[in-house]
Amino acid sequence: KAGQVSRAGKAEQQAQERQQIEKEKQMVAQELAAEKKRKRTAEAEPAGAEGWLTPAAEKKRKTVAKAESVGTDQWPMDAVCAARQAWESVGLASWAESEAISQAEKECLPEFFQGKPVKNADRYMEHRRTLVRQWQNQPEGRKLGWREVTDLKGDARSNERVFKFLCKIGAINNSESTGATPSKSPSPTKSPSEKQAKQSAQTGKRAAAGAESGRAASFEQASEPDKQKDQPSHE
Repeated sequence: KAGQVSRAGKAEQQAQERQQIEKEKQMVAQELAAEKKRKRTAEAEPAGAEGWLTPAAEKKRKTVAKAESVGTDQWPMDAVCAARQAWESVGLASWAESEAISQAEKECLPEFFQGKPVKNADRYMEHRRTLVRQWQNQPEGRKLGWREVTDLKGDARSNERVFKFLCKIGAINNSESTGATPSKSPSPTKSPSEKQAKQSAQTGKRAAAGAESGRAASFEQASEPDKQKDQPSHE
């Protein structure tokens, strides 16, 4: 009986050890699966997985986020002036249709030049070309607005920054950029003082003409008896 009890105790101990080993294997498998899932998520959304980025990628993400938070009134004036000179030197249409991008544009809109698959330099040039074409086709007195921004592809916030940047450098919504289609301008409205002066001049002319005609009629009446005297009598 003592031997049977000892063998039963050993079997129970071995069963417990096997259960413990199985539990440890399951925990290891779960940890491996969780790690694989984190890696897949980090590869799919590198900019949103802040804790899984390398130090260099995290620094790059923070730099872009800081640049995107800068308002139009905080853009460097030297960069704005340089971007304006870029399109003024070659003409608005040539600048918009070309594939050249100045350093000033990259400085003011860095989110399009970080090597992203969608928000990249090609997308920026597409927005620039579209907005300038729409501005050139606008009738005089009308400006581009939020409707044109919402028609652009991609992130609405970044598209709005492109729109504001083009306005800032005078490429759109600026009469100096010769974008508006000219139309017939209404005749200038004369001020009340000009109208009164014109009416006074016309009245003076009419009075002078009346006085002149009166003097001519008086002269003719005065010279009529002399003409009758000069005529020979037939009696």
